[in-house]
Amino acid sequence: MRRNLLLHGVVLALFSTGCSAGQSVTGDNSSTSSNAPATSTTVSDVPGMVSGMYDVGNGVELYMECEGTGSPTILYLHGSIDDASFSAPASSASVRASMDARYRFCSYNRRNVGLSDRVDGYFSGATAVEDLHGLMDAAGIDPPYVLLGASFGAIIAHLYASEYPDDVVGIVSLDGGVPGDITLDPFLPEDMRYKPDDDRTSVERLSHYAALHESLEANPPDVPFHYLLATPSEWPTLGVPAYDDAILNVIADYAASYPQGKLFEVESPHYMEPAVPDTIAEHLRQVIQQAGY
Repeated sequence: MRRNLLLHGVVLALFSTGCSAGQSVTGDNSSTSSNAPATSTTVSDVPGMVSGMYDVGNGVELYMECEGTGSPTILYLHGSIDDASFSAPASSASVRASMDARYRFCSYNRRNVGLSDRVDGYFSGATAVEDLHGLMDAAGIDPPYVLLGASFGAIIAHLYASEYPDDVVGIVSLDGGVPGDITLDPFLPEDMRYKPDDDRTSVERLSHYAALHESLEANPPDVPFHYLLATPSEWPTLGVPAYDDAILNVIADYAASYPQGKLFEVESPHYMEPAVPDTIAEHLRQVIQQAGY
């Protein structure tokens, strides 16, 4: 997991055609904004298709695309990114195409990714949650939501569902990050542990250390939860026996921490979206049905 978290966006970009959202940046430490106008939207001939920049508060604008008009809204949360030109709508396009058009499907880029604003300084999981909440409010897309969290995006989904349990009716985690991963740090040598400043100079500037510690305190809501574990598993990957012996149990315990949580093994690489979109879509449909929609 640890070696995959920051590669997620780069490899997905290689799988997806036209994945760039039309802007390429270098991801330095300066504070700059995208070229898009404030809270601008573009509507196409696709039913419910809206794309644009939305002011989420504090002067920060994020880019999002949605299509479809039905409820609940499926909301895709991308993994950690080390390529600033990454496009979440492009990386999730195959899953979106596999879903029934009656459901609205939204994908957005977090701070410092794709067309979204460049913001100086690192940010935590709590900031990512408030950005997302402000984004949905600014876009006028009301709950209920089904969260589709990929890799470390699943940690943000977990935090969001804990903070806004009345808004979330289901979650699907794509080989996602788990809060308990950070509790295994004592098994690892110093250079393999999460550190407070690990992500403060990365392209995305999202602190894994802060987000994981926040997620340890987050309470799972009582909603359908499917954890899709990529198998043949890329775990263990670290070559440290104590860690490698424990991590799969940590994943299983995390899935079981949700009252309606289930763990599924899926034959897929860690980057599941381009590899098994139909399988992901089927689990989304199951979660939606279990939630009563």
